Amino acid sequence: MAQLADADVLRSPGEPAFFAVGRDPSTIFACWYIDWPAVFARKAPADKRVYLRVYRDAEDVEEKRVPVEPMAGSCFITVSNCKSRYRLDIGYFEPGDFWNSVATSSIIVMPADRVSESFIADLATLPLHLSFERLLNLYGGSAENLVGIISRLQRRAVAQGAQLTAREMEILKAINLSLSSIVTDWRAASEIDKEKMARRDAALLGFNLTSLSQRLGRGWPSGGL
Repeated sequence: MAQLADADVLRSPGEPAFFAVGRDPSTIFACWYIDWPAVFARKAPADKRVYLRVYRDAEDVEEKRVPVEPMAGSCFITVSNCKSRYRLDIGYFEPGDFWNSVATSSIIVMPADRVSESFIADLATLPLHLSFERLLNLYGGSAENLVGIISRLQRRAVAQGAQLTAREMEILKAINLSLSSIVTDWRAASEIDKEKMARRDAALLGFNLTSLSQRLGRGWPSGGL
């Protein structure tokens, strides 16, 4: 397995990473990578709580405020409007009701509540051994366009006569993917028709991620949705 520490593409140490995406028409999946001990080095909030604040982008109105377990690293949040645009802010109140923002997500466009007649998708091979944070480090892009970046690189890799740059070859080597494996995956993906993709997506949307809180830090009250 390639070690990403050998690649000179890592993010600045301690820099918060916060990613949010529409899981389905009424649910947002939020994921964060934050050094909480460093954040609270001077003083922790009196209530020992971290919150996610959910804003509707058009009106910039706070729709919901959810207490979360910071060391869990992720959570699901239900919202009221499909097809709407949202943004999330993670942070804490201290002192009193003074809000301290730690990280803010990019704009989240919620998916429609029905399958579109036109079917366009970015397909990318994502190695299971790479975490979300490491993917961001490696590709040097934002969370918002990560899949598009990977997809374009792999599309170039399988195109006839395409010449990859030294940087692109370095990335493929770092994530331990060969050109032959990418070609195989893309050929298999191209044979999947729209109906099969829709059925598979519906099944994936029902998958629940397991909380990491049992393995990571303790002592924080669990947040309820």
